[in-house]
Amino acid sequence: MVRRLILLDLDDTLIYQERVNRDILFAMAAEGVFPENPDLFVQTFSAVARQLWEDLPTFPWTRKIGISWGEGLWGEFQGSDANLKSLSRLAANYRVVVWQETLDRLARPLASTQAQTYAQIFTEKRRSRVVWVDGAKELLAWLRPRFYLGLLTNGAPDLQRFKIRAAGLESWFDSLTISGDHGIGKPSAGIFQIAVSSFPQGTPALMIGNSPASDIQGAANAQLPSIWFDIKETLLPAHLQPVAVVEHLDQVPRVLQQIGWLDDAPAT
Repeated sequence: MVRRLILLDLDDTLIYQERVNRDILFAMAAEGVFPENPDLFVQTFSAVARQLWEDLPTFPWTRKIGISWGEGLWGEFQGSDANLKSLSRLAANYRVVVWQETLDRLARPLASTQAQTYAQIFTEKRRSRVVWVDGAKELLAWLRPRFYLGLLTNGAPDLQRFKIRAAGLESWFDSLTISGDHGIGKPSAGIFQIAVSSFPQGTPALMIGNSPASDIQGAANAQLPSIWFDIKETLLPAHLQPVAVVEHLDQVPRVLQQIGWLDDAPAT
């Protein structure tokens, strides 16, 4: 019997990330921030937040590690790393300015104190809401007795661990690899090598994730097969060739059977 390794992404593969952000922003708009057009508010907010995030001096590092502007709206960014300390200092002001500039663009000027209040409300709502992707629990329950499982995620160590704990994911995995702990992130082959190194040498590994740029390109860089979980938010570049594309996680077992990964898996 050969026990193979399945590496899984976290955000928007096992738990929703961007969808939860959008849902909270939409609800806040509808409930009073900008009730006349919540969709326009969310679109404007997202554009402003992305641009301001990319203007921060920490952006080259956050891009390398894989910390998104949406995480900048609620992460604490704790840790001894100098980059984390800088980001933690910058994040509080970033959040307030995003709210102010968004509503300025919508001709709804906002006092600094009110912007701070909205930023804090969003943070509290976001930290209290972790939503599993449809079918994720069922997939993990099916994979667990058949494969080694490794979680491979980009992001700030404290924030990713918060999500993992809040979702109750620790017990499902044999190893957790977070880019911020190592100073490199997907799609670097190095972070895949770190994730695989926790398992017996020569263990066959396969990556499952939603991001072509991080998960599928990264697996290709590390010379690992991959399954792309298409959540309909981006296109797959023509040069990337995962072994399969799935639109729902319940399709993964069939794919693994088709590629022969169940032929000598441990019996359940």
